[in-house]
Amino acid sequence: MADDVGTWRRLRAEIAASEKKCDALRLEIAVRESQLRTVPQVNPSRRAKLISKPDTLATDLTEVVHRQSDIDNRIIHARGVLVREAIAVFGVQEDEIARLKLPPPGHFRRECPGLELLAC
Repeated sequence: MADDVGTWRRLRAEIAASEKKCDALRLEIAVRESQLRTVPQVNPSRRAKLISKPDTLATDLTEVVHRQSDIDNRIIHARGVLVREAIAVFGVQEDEIARLKLPPPGHFRRECPGLELLAC
């Protein structure tokens, strides 16, 4: 009988310790839930954008590549327009500007050592 009382007391102490841990965990959960309520909620449509699917990323990448190609074509066209305007306004030719002969390109590199960096 004394053994039964000791076992019962030990079990009761273990149960009390477990209940104490449970109470601490409940308190921790309550604190975290109150913290979650104070965090501003993200708009569901924004959340969907933030969590993109892989196929959406591939589509976005394809669109970016397409836009880059379009921009490259526009830059090439703009350069062509600028060259035609330079020829029309300043009389630029292949080796002269306004009928003044230009030195060969290699001459610029020899005379201005800093320009070789720009030639790259």
